[in-house]
Amino acid sequence: MLTGKFSETYLPEVPRKGIAQQYVADPAFKVLIATMREVATEVGGPTDSAQIALAWCMAKGASVIPGARNIRQVGSNIRPRTFKLSAAQVARLDEASARVPKAVMPEANPFPKKDVFTGLAMYDS
Repeated sequence: MLTGKFSETYLPEVPRKGIAQQYVADPAFKVLIATMREVATEVGGPTDSAQIALAWCMAKGASVIPGARNIRQVGSNIRPRTFKLSAAQVARLDEASARVPKAVMPEANPFPKKDVFTGLAMYDS
C-alpha cells in the first residue's frame, strides 16, 4: 500500500482488495502518500514511494525484506541504502502515518489464521 500504486480505480485482487479499498478511501492515507512523495522529491534522484517506505522502515531500526518480481524491482529495493532520511523527514512520516487508522485488526484478518505446515497461529509462527 505504501508504494502509492493503488487507487479507487486500481485495486489489488482479493484478499487484499478490501484492505486497499479502506486505505485509498481514507483522506489520512492520501496525506501519508503525499508526504512520502514530498520526501522522495527532497531526497532527489530516481526515488519513489516504495523506496521511501523502505528507507523509513530502516530509519526506525527495522530489518526490511522487500519482495521483487523482476530485476528492476531488485534495483529499486537496493536504492534506499544509498541515502538516509533526516530526523525531520522521519518525524513527518511518523506524524502522517499516526493519523491513518489500521485497516486490519488480527481478529478480522482476511488471510489464513493458521500456518498450513505447523498449525501455529499466523501471528505466532
